[in-house]
Order: sequence, then C-alpha cells, then structure tokens
Amino acid sequence: MAGEPIAPRFAGLRQFEKCLAGGRMTPNGFDSNGDLSVDEANDVFTVAAIQSALKALQYPMLITFVYDNATASIVTQGLSSRRSRSTG
Repeated sequence: MAGEPIAPRFAGLRQFEKCLAGGRMTPNGFDSNGDLSVDEANDVFTVAAIQSALKALQYPMLITFVYDNATASIVTQGLSSRRSRSTG
C-alpha cells in the first residue's frame, strides 16, 4: 500500500504512515516495522482517527481511543474486503 495517497484525516499521524510501510497496530501496542514485536504504545489520536474513519464507513464502531480487539477485528474485516475487491 505504500505510495497511496493519505486521506487528510490521517495526514501527519506517524503511526498511520508507518502502517502503510509495514508497521501495524495491535491491541498490545504498535509494531513499527512489522517484525511482530511491539515497540511502543499505540498513539491515541491515530487510533481515534482510524475508529472515526471506520464509523464513517458504516462499521459498528465506538470512538474509544483504544485499539482493542473489537477495533482490530473490524480493521481486519475492512482489509479483507478491500483485498477481495482488488483481486476480484
């Protein structure tokens, strides 16, 4: 996904930008380089921006500022849906 334009709501959010380059959020914290090891806490503003975007896309999402299992599950659903549309 690297090289894709970033929506204005995500501009300047370092952890979101790192996700586009292989990093990932988990309920346990942020894995900055995709090595499956948590390197730092999740940024609450990035989490809220992701939750807000999911809610705007009509996913059943509460804005909690916590990247919990419910948020992770919906992100996974959204990514799976996006991948199947791009390969179908």
